[in-house]
Amino acid sequence: ETSIETGLDCPHKLSVAGKLLYWADGCTKAVYRAPVGGGTLQKVASHDVSDIVADGDTAYFVSSAGLERIAVSAATPSLVVSAPVVAAAVDATHVYWSTGAQLYRQPK
Repeated sequence: ETSIETGLDCPHKLSVAGKLLYWADGCTKAVYRAPVGGGTLQKVASHDVSDIVADGDTAYFVSSAGLERIAVSAATPSLVVSAPVVAAAVDATHVYWSTGAQLYRQPK
């Protein structure tokens, strides 16, 4: 076993995009990322996050703002959906989300 980051508050909702590990921190209400092999962590959003999913080059997270995405090459996230979102999933071509009563998808 190899430690990637230490001294974190409440990491949860882990997902990998490319060579970056993304996680939500329930105590600081933020989203962070760091190289999967360890290294400098970066705060990418200041939101309380309920879900994170990722593909090879983008991480998507469910926040109070809706569904957001951040490419591994980007410094800040962008909003995909500005509506209440409950959960998300991603495959090779689409991102999917639930509002609790309906399921949606759109091309990535």
